[in-house]
Amino acid sequence: MCGIAGVAGQGAHHAGGEVGAMLEALRHRGPDGTRWTVEDRFLAFGVARLAVQGRGDPAGPYRSEDGLVAAVFNGEIYNHRELRLLLLKRGHRLEGESDGAILPHLYEEYGMAMLDRLVGMFAIAIYDRREGRLYLARDRLGIKPLYVWSQPGQWRFASELKAFIGQPGFPPRLRHELIPHYLSYRFVPAPHTLLFGVDKVLPGHYWQIDQDGEVRRHRWWRLSPEPERSPQLGLEEAAEEFAALWETVVRDHLVGERRVGIFLSAGVDSGWLASEAVRHPGSRPVAVILDSGEWGAAYDEASQAQALAEALHLPWVTAGLPAPDLTALQSMAERLDEPLGDPTVFSFEAVAARAAGAGLTVMLSGEGADEVLAGYPHYREAQWLSRLYPWARLLARLGLARRWLSSQRWGSRRLMAALRAPGESYRGVGVTFADPGEFGLSSAPATEEVQALFSDLAACPRLKQMLAFDLLWYLADDALLKTDRIGMAYGLEVRVPYLDHRVVEWAWRLPPSFLLRGTEHKRVLRRAVRKRHPELARRPKRGFPTPLGLWLKESLAPLAVEVLTDSAALGLGWYDPALVSRLATSVRPEGSAAGRKLYALLMLVLWHQAFLSRGARLPQGGRRHRPLSRPIL
Repeated sequence: MCGIAGVAGQGAHHAGGEVGAMLEALRHRGPDGTRWTVEDRFLAFGVARLAVQGRGDPAGPYRSEDGLVAAVFNGEIYNHRELRLLLLKRGHRLEGESDGAILPHLYEEYGMAMLDRLVGMFAIAIYDRREGRLYLARDRLGIKPLYVWSQPGQWRFASELKAFIGQPGFPPRLRHELIPHYLSYRFVPAPHTLLFGVDKVLPGHYWQIDQDGEVRRHRWWRLSPEPERSPQLGLEEAAEEFAALWETVVRDHLVGERRVGIFLSAGVDSGWLASEAVRHPGSRPVAVILDSGEWGAAYDEASQAQALAEALHLPWVTAGLPAPDLTALQSMAERLDEPLGDPTVFSFEAVAARAAGAGLTVMLSGEGADEVLAGYPHYREAQWLSRLYPWARLLARLGLARRWLSSQRWGSRRLMAALRAPGESYRGVGVTFADPGEFGLSSAPATEEVQALFSDLAACPRLKQMLAFDLLWYLADDALLKTDRIGMAYGLEVRVPYLDHRVVEWAWRLPPSFLLRGTEHKRVLRRAVRKRHPELARRPKRGFPTPLGLWLKESLAPLAVEVLTDSAALGLGWYDPALVSRLATSVRPEGSAAGRKLYALLMLVLWHQAFLSRGARLPQGGRRHRPLSRPIL
């Protein structure tokens, strides 16, 4: 795991110092060595390395034998040993044992088609000196981040936005028109960011930047628009296939030369991950468990998780969950790079800090199981809307739409929803302001990229369309952003076996009924687990619970009101000031939509202070925000 950065285009041969500064800002991602080089006049790039494999090898950049192809990368290639043998048979000479060392040689053999051969998580920069061409590639699911800041005749790229702080012209102006998208989704959907000219490389895409200044964007991986397998496959057979695939995937995710841990909750996802990990010879990971019982029984899962760890003979440690104060909120806004309205960041930070304190470097996470295997309760909406669709369509054909579907009669809204395609209304797991106009905010139609996804998959069942959005946007821009930034802040490489593309592609081909039927979620997973761990298969969905409602009622709501009603915050013009007090008074300790909205607004304003209002003063009574006069380390 690493951080990469570079400058391409005009003046790049004089930009070595700038690249060095960018890598210094990413030093938390790569404490084991930093190196950068200038590649002729077009490119300067480098890497800050966290060594997990080939720990004694140089940090990079990695080169072909003739030095004409160079690469840096962030991530982990799980099948690098297999690819190394292939390259050695073809006569290549590889330097060192690092997984990144294979990349320039693999490019020599296959060009950018090499990406199809990689199993892992990665963001890669490859420079072909012969063609005068730079490639910037991101893995299939966007597990690893990659930002590109485009300026006239020049491009800067980095693993995190904060690497650009201190660079000439940063920050660029704010894209106010994208604020409603953040408020709707609680994140900014890729490829966009809130900064003009700064984009995220989309998951499963790569950029091609030529020395003549031409930029092309290529999609190298996609979900099939015709995903389902033969109907002859039964659920039990599918469960056995999954168990066999899972054994291979977990084994691959255990490779490396560092201590391994598992973020263990009381749920089935991380439980099955842990139970498979202990089966592999020499593997004895440490379970890291969140103990949030001080916030009440509804948030207490530590005892169940500890019992599971003991049953699996895993050593375990626990992490407490303090309520964040303003300083913690500000630090989180800086750390995340982008505004993110997901309060579970604090639960994840608690276990990440505990893992680092226990001396762990590689962590396995159950992240992604719900999006791959239909684990969230709201996916049931796809079932009943699909059942209602024929009736709603019949009413519309009979000319009764005006009298019935547009009325306030019972069921009319659901019938109208059944007539709408998922792309018209679905905003993912984290939808916050479902109707921004209700609060005096601008509406946020789906971005062109999201519309294109739903258009491509229009023939797929409704459930599959919902899953596709969550796989390609919610995960990359919310859940995986959280695990990457917080994990790296604590020197952790977080691996996500459920998002191995072999699992994703396998599950995508299953009929929807194998994933969800009635109230039974993740059916194929639970069938696979039931034969091996019957008690574990019966466990309900559990994550790392976050008592946002309690925090807001205790202290955060008054703090949020103070920050959000400051004259500088109101001067941004993003929301009606009456909205803030209305949300604050509607907060409920057990959790509420009002609380999630208030939190999302608060993190947006704190992000603006961190990245765009350097030295901004917080309201009287709050702590003064620390100016970003140097890169955040």
